[in-house]
Amino acid sequence: MGLSYRLSRAAHGVLTDPQISPRWSARARQAINSLRAEYAFLDAGHDVVIRNRQINATRWFTFAGGVINTALADAVRSCGVHEVSAGDFRVKMTDATGGRELVERARAIPTDGIIRSFIVSDEFIGKLKFSGCLPNRLMVLMTLMAQARRVP
Repeated sequence: MGLSYRLSRAAHGVLTDPQISPRWSARARQAINSLRAEYAFLDAGHDVVIRNRQINATRWFTFAGGVINTALADAVRSCGVHEVSAGDFRVKMTDATGGRELVERARAIPTDGIIRSFIVSDEFIGKLKFSGCLPNRLMVLMTLMAQARRVP
């Protein structure tokens, strides 16, 4: 399910921190500067929501990791948006009007509502240790809770 919350937040930290480590090679400095330019819109202290009206898409940059962003995408789907995708760094909604309002609605969903709407494939569950010993819903809950515990 992608990167963990901590690793995604670490990537966000590197992208929003202007410091250049003296230990980095010239190639590393060049790569970091290129990525920082690509993600120059990020805010060190907040999520960023970008709306592209030309293609009717909203991208919510959370840098929360694959599991948590998948749960958020499922919660947005429960608000009536069907074209939602998630990655390690963002949740993307297409053909949705009022993308910012949807993000606010998703933020307002209580934790138990997000857990109830969280969908994990049987294939993913099958790869988890002890998946044959526990009910799928419990494995889904344990997966989400393990990620959520890592959130400071």
